[in-house]
Amino acid sequence: MTESQTQKVEAEVRAVGALFDGRLNADVLSDALSYVGFGECRLAVETLCDQLYEYGVEVTREEVATLKALLAKLGGEAQHAAVLGKLAKG
Repeated sequence: MTESQTQKVEAEVRAVGALFDGRLNADVLSDALSYVGFGECRLAVETLCDQLYEYGVEVTREEVATLKALLAKLGGEAQHAAVLGKLAKG
C-alpha cells in the first residue's frame, strides 16, 4: 500500500470512528482509534466494533454495513461487525 493509500484508509477509519462520538465513551473511542497511529487500522476497527457491542451502543444498520465493508477492505474478521446487528436500529 502506498503512503497515499495508507493515509486514505487511516482517514476513513477515523471518520467511521467519529460516527460514534457522543455515543461511545470518549476515552474508549480514543483508545480504539489510537491503533490507527501505529498503522493498525484493522485492529482499530475490530476494537471499535468490540467496544460498541460491549457497551451496548445503539447503531444503525447502515453503520453496521459500513463497519463490515471497512473490515473486509482491511482483511479483518466480519464477525466483529456482524455481532453489532443485534444492536442495530432502523
